[in-house]
Amino acid sequence: MKKEFILPLPFFLIFLYLLLQIVYSQETSIEANKGILDLTKTDDTQHNLSGEWEFYWGELLTPEDFKKQSIPVSYTVVPHQWHDVILDGEKLSRFGYATYRLTILFPKEDLGTVKAVALPNIASSYQVWINGDLIVQTGRVGTTENSAEPANESNILSFIPYEQSNELVIQVSNYAQRKSGIWSKIELGNQREILNEKINNFIMNGLIIGGLLVIGIYHFVMYCLRRKEKSSLFFSLTCIGLAVRILFLEGIMTGLYYPNASWELELKFEYISTYLAVTFFNYFIHYFLGYQNRRIYLKSILIIHCLLAIFVLITPGKISTLILPYYSIFLVVTFLNLLFLSFKALKHKQKTYLFNFIAICLFSICLLNDCLYYLDFVHTTDLVPFGLLAYVFFQAILLSARITNSFNKEELLREELKEINSNLEGIVKKRTEETIEINKQLQNSLNARIDLISSISHEMRSPLTTIKSYSKGMIDGIIKDDNQQYVQMIHEETIFMERMLDDLFELSFLELRQYKFYFEKVEPIVYFKKLYEKYHYEVVQSGLQFHFRIMKNENIEIMIDPIRMEQVFVNLVRNALKNTEKGSISIEISCETTFLSFSIIDTGDGIKPELLPLIFTKFIKDDNKRNLKSNGIGLSICKEIIKTHGGDISVSSVVGEGSRFTVIIPARNEHSVEIEEGIALEHS
Repeated sequence: MKKEFILPLPFFLIFLYLLLQIVYSQETSIEANKGILDLTKTDDTQHNLSGEWEFYWGELLTPEDFKKQSIPVSYTVVPHQWHDVILDGEKLSRFGYATYRLTILFPKEDLGTVKAVALPNIASSYQVWINGDLIVQTGRVGTTENSAEPANESNILSFIPYEQSNELVIQVSNYAQRKSGIWSKIELGNQREILNEKINNFIMNGLIIGGLLVIGIYHFVMYCLRRKEKSSLFFSLTCIGLAVRILFLEGIMTGLYYPNASWELELKFEYISTYLAVTFFNYFIHYFLGYQNRRIYLKSILIIHCLLAIFVLITPGKISTLILPYYSIFLVVTFLNLLFLSFKALKHKQKTYLFNFIAICLFSICLLNDCLYYLDFVHTTDLVPFGLLAYVFFQAILLSARITNSFNKEELLREELKEINSNLEGIVKKRTEETIEINKQLQNSLNARIDLISSISHEMRSPLTTIKSYSKGMIDGIIKDDNQQYVQMIHEETIFMERMLDDLFELSFLELRQYKFYFEKVEPIVYFKKLYEKYHYEVVQSGLQFHFRIMKNENIEIMIDPIRMEQVFVNLVRNALKNTEKGSISIEISCETTFLSFSIIDTGDGIKPELLPLIFTKFIKDDNKRNLKSNGIGLSICKEIIKTHGGDISVSSVVGEGSRFTVIIPARNEHSVEIEEGIALEHS
């Protein structure tokens, strides 16, 4: 079973046990029969005076009247409202007067001891005789509405039984409200027990009223401090409304402090506070569970209860109390809706709502009991104060859980914030370093562009000057070109510039990885052997020897773009041709297990040592003795092509002895597959 279900279970069982104890304590094993309650055969000291009482409808009889004459008798059950009694085939009216009489037989051991009778709030005025003595009169008993006066009082009557047979006579009249006659239980017992029970009831009601007022004020202050928490406001008003209801309920508490209070005024306070408390409770549950968007339902609840409150204000109690049975049905339906919402919230939201669901279930049980109790269907007692106490208790647990969760979240957020702050300096430092690096790259890129523009300007100035000079001389007639010698020179310079621009365009695409490569699996010896044969004639025609040597031949394959690799091969061979007047050019192939290397070796002029580190940089070139045109971009293009293949190109040279350019390309393994499937195939 989950923790959230185990935690509230003990509280639920304890409350259920107390509830059963209260209900069970209302039952009695001995009841009156034909107007006589025989207690001679029981050892119990406390009893409910329930059962069949003598009942004299339409008569106000005194003990003297019973002594003087024999009066026809009928019987009714107590506690019970007389308007449910059928007499002579007719149902009695709720408005009228009657006399109740009960004979109590005490055991001999109880004779001479002080006994007490706890009278409830009998509807709605009464006077009592015990053994012929008038003990109490509450309100004014009358035979007409004008002569009768209602009152809200419960009394404790003490007497001493000197004989086994004791007479209890109660005159009752009602013209003021819906309830009629002795509708609630009358208790009999030892004086001390009855007084203690009465005091305990006062203390319990006082504690509940005080607790509700304190909780109500506390939540109202919470709302004032944080206006967004409207659920606190509605819970506050609910507690205050229920406190007022308990204070004025049946005159239990007001009769102690204000014995002469107006019955009508107390009734209006009781009913109106009930209507307002139910309204605010509906609002509280909806806002608490997050269903405040049900505006039509909430407005309907508010309007109905406002109309009921106005109805109670403008009508007398004999009319306004008649709506209670119908309102009880409405109240049960309303709380069924609240139960449904609580269950829905429990199912779809946080599990902490389990406390709210259990609390409202208990409160609904108590509310149902009170509806049946005040409608005279059950004879228990008013349980709403206990249900409310349980509800407030469970709400306190829920509030504690929420506060605990809030503190836990706050601590977690504090730790996370602390960790973020501790890492923030490192993150800022790292981002700063990255920004500095990016700025450096941007600056290098800017410098490279400036260098490129400067180099282009420098390289193109010479051919442009030549073209400009010769063309101007020919226009002015200074130069006469009968053999078209100068026109040919202009044409050659134009071709050189065009080739330079093409090479620059190609190099830019290679550097930006926007050039498309098509890789194929090839056998290196076969591939380079074909290239050697293809350019053999061109080299030999220059008066040089052309050699092809296989230094090592492992059985490997390479992934290359054949066209781009041929471009590298041709560029390196023709560079060797430009710088070699006599001797030879050799191709050396070495197939290792993991890589292929091929070298272009010449016996030419060589490269100056200071130029070796810069040889693959744009526009870096050595003056060659054969005066062949070179734009200094070819080797940069070769380097970018080999780099795209995942390889490397290097150079070694001795001035006057020749140069050696070596290219290394990985064999077909995981790295070459990565090239095949990754960056190299889709540069566009």
